[in-house]
Amino acid sequence: MSIYSSKNPPDGFYIYAYLRKTDNTPYYIGKGKGRRAWAKHKVSVPADSYRIIIMESELTDIGAIALERRYIRWYGRKDIGTGILRNLTHGGEGAAGAKQSEEDRKKKSESAKKRWEKNPMTEETKSLIKEMRKYQIITDEAKKKMSKSHTGKKRSLESVEKTRLSHLGSKRSSETKNKLSESRQYYKRQTCEHCGKEELLITHYNQWHGEYCVSNPDAKERKSRKKPVLSKTRKIMINGVIYDTIISASRILGINRNLLGKMLKSNITSNLEYGIISVTYYRDDTYE
Repeated sequence: MSIYSSKNPPDGFYIYAYLRKTDNTPYYIGKGKGRRAWAKHKVSVPADSYRIIIMESELTDIGAIALERRYIRWYGRKDIGTGILRNLTHGGEGAAGAKQSEEDRKKKSESAKKRWEKNPMTEETKSLIKEMRKYQIITDEAKKKMSKSHTGKKRSLESVEKTRLSHLGSKRSSETKNKLSESRQYYKRQTCEHCGKEELLITHYNQWHGEYCVSNPDAKERKSRKKPVLSKTRKIMINGVIYDTIISASRILGINRNLLGKMLKSNITSNLEYGIISVTYYRDDTYE
């Protein structure tokens, strides 16, 4: 039986364990100080004091964290299938290794949305955050991680269309235009050695000058952009109705033609948000 109790807790930090009645194996490992081992927990605290064991005592905070992690790793966790403990984290400070269910995530998301609706962010707070982010430094490692997380991800047609609609009618302010103009001062520039034009943007130089310059006697044929795979003049059938072209269909139905083009290219036949049940190229003798 342990010499320690809630009335006589160990000095400093310590590691404690809760034992099962059936086989005296530990079902929970924790780090504590004072009366922590005997206080209320998320897991049930044993009613019998002899099933609360002080495994290590008189530790520093860092030492207790390290030992707690070691014991949890040794006995393993039930929630991730590595052992017998009911611990939901790897131990130590914070919630490292915690595994959240989809239900918990949804609850947290809904509660956060309600808090934002009740207490929306003021313009003053927004301006303070904006000012702080001016001095935020993103390391190269962080940039690589951000880039890697977005690589290979494709946006849905609905997402693309929502973004397009959100930008319709919006105009850049004079302040934004001035900032863009100022930022161009730092773009890489180059002078064409054939026609003599100076301070050309490198993208403009690569496309129209250098080896493609009209003043170059050995000028190569300029690289042409990829031709669209889809034909905008071909007949299409939407919800059983035949239209002469994608452009005419988009004008009559009020649907963005790029959306129709992407649907045809991706073999997506329906989009209920825009009332499209079926869309396909119309095949007749001309296009067989």
